Amino acid sequence: MDSKWLPDFILPTRANLIEDFSGIDSQTHCLDKDHFDQYPHKIEYRYNSRGYRDAEWPDDLDSLQSAIWCIGDSFTVGIGQPIEHTWPQVLSVMSKRRTINISMDGASNDWIARKALQIANDIKPHDMVIMWSYLHRREIPDASLSDENRRSHYDWQRTATVADDFANFAACKRLIGQARGQIIHTIIPKHRTDIQDIWDDVKGPDWPKTAPVSKDQFDRLPKIILHELQHRHRVFDALCCHFDHLHLFNDVEIIPYLDVARDGYHFDILTSRYVVARVQKFLT
Repeated sequence: MDSKWLPDFILPTRANLIEDFSGIDSQTHCLDKDHFDQYPHKIEYRYNSRGYRDAEWPDDLDSLQSAIWCIGDSFTVGIGQPIEHTWPQVLSVMSKRRTINISMDGASNDWIARKALQIANDIKPHDMVIMWSYLHRREIPDASLSDENRRSHYDWQRTATVADDFANFAACKRLIGQARGQIIHTIIPKHRTDIQDIWDDVKGPDWPKTAPVSKDQFDRLPKIILHELQHRHRVFDALCCHFDHLHLFNDVEIIPYLDVARDGYHFDILTSRYVVARVQKFLT
C-alpha cells in the first residue's frame, strides 16, 4: 500500500509477523486447555507489512474507498480463530467486496474512534463497520507513544466509574459523528455494560430471570430486591446509570456469543456469521 495513504497506521511489533499462537490464544493462557487441544481448525496469525491481520492493502484510492473498513479490538483481529472465520473475512466473502481490517488486540474505544475518524477524513470510504470494545478501556493520552504502547494498561481503569465509562463511550461516538460516509456500529459480546449480564451475576433464586428493560420496570421491582441490589450487591447505582444511557446503543448492534474460539474467550465462525448477517442489512 502506498505510504501516502494513512502513513501512521502501523503496528511495528506485528509487521510481517507469522505465528501459531497469540496472547491468550495459547496452551498457557487459554480458558479451557481441553477445548484448546481439541479445537479442530488450524490457526496461523499472519500480519501484513503494517501489522494488521490482513492481506496487503490496495494502492489506489478508488479501491480503498470501495472497500469495507472493519475497525475493532481482538474480536476483529480474530484471536482464537482461523482468518477465514473472522467476521471481516466472512463479510468479504458474503458481500463479495474487499474488506480492510484495522484492529489491535487490547484496543480501547478511544483508539477505535481515533482511527475511524482518520480513515473517514483521509480515505472517505463508502462503508465502515465498527465493533466497539469494552467501555472500561482507555488509551494513554501521551501521543508520543506508539498505538501499541498506549493500550489500556492504565491507572484510569482502577478509578473510573460506570458513569465515566458511559461518558467516554459517548465522547467516542460523538467524535466519529463528524465523519461522512456510512458507519455501522456493533459491539463485542459481554461488553460489561449489558444489564442482563449484571442481573445474571447477582440475581437471587426467586428473582425474575429477565432483567428489567426500562427505568420504570426497575423502579417497580420489589423493595427487597432493590435493597439487595443497593446494599448487598452494590450495583444499584450502576444499573440506574445503565438505564440513563440506553440511548447510546440505539444504533448499535449488540452481538451475542453463539460459539467460542480456540482460546475460550473470543467468538468463532457462528458468531461471525451472525455479525455479518446484521451488518449486511445496512451496507450500501
